[in-house]
Amino acid sequence: MRYGGGMIELLMVVGFMGVLAGLGALALVAMETLVLVGGGMIVLGLLVGVPTGVMWHVRLYQVLSPLGRLEPGWLWSPIGYNEQLPEENRREVLAWCYVGGLGFGVFLLGAVVAGAGIIRAILQSRGIG
Repeated sequence: MRYGGGMIELLMVVGFMGVLAGLGALALVAMETLVLVGGGMIVLGLLVGVPTGVMWHVRLYQVLSPLGRLEPGWLWSPIGYNEQLPEENRREVLAWCYVGGLGFGVFLLGAVVAGAGIIRAILQSRGIG
């Protein structure tokens, strides 16, 4: 079998390098700025992610329940049900899923940024940073 790929690996390396560069850049930003920006990202992520995540669950239920495709407890692990969506509903329902996931990602990134600011503040208060 011949391997002609490499794009995924390249994207992984570029992404990893971007994360490292971003973490290095955090050292150049004031701790107050990190906490404020991170907190803002947390709020933004929640404002986007929670309503769209709820809407994704609602639409998933509205589409799959009449078809009898939802099992008890589906609400706690719904991602696997996306592949059962009929083609005519797939784009609309998955749009809610993706936007909700994006909001969650912004929330997590904000938590990392705010956490970096808090850790720097603790280290500086102890004379380490």
